[in-house]
Amino acid sequence: MKSKITFVYVQKIVIFLFVLICFLSQAEAENKQKPFKNLKKGLQHPRSVDELDLSFQKLTTLPKEIGQLKNLQRLELDSNPISSQEKERIRKLLPNVGLILKAEEIDRTL
Repeated sequence: MKSKITFVYVQKIVIFLFVLICFLSQAEAENKQKPFKNLKKGLQHPRSVDELDLSFQKLTTLPKEIGQLKNLQRLELDSNPISSQEKERIRKLLPNVGLILKAEEIDRTL
């Protein structure tokens, strides 16, 4: 009789933990932001930007204000005609940011 009560108790705990894990996974998925794709909007909310995707926007330069994005971790600039000098300037403005210049390329060097 006692083992049956223990089994039911353990079963309830397992179900509760399963529901809790599902809930936390859903909450984490909802909190994950999509990357910003608009530089102007990103600069309006500089603390909210951790990923900025400016691929295929025909950019040749970026404004110095991009250095205000203190939480930026990843900047995608794939398929933009950016010169070597501009790439160096961006690296100096954002030294700790993963810079993607071509698809599947992450450059963290200066």
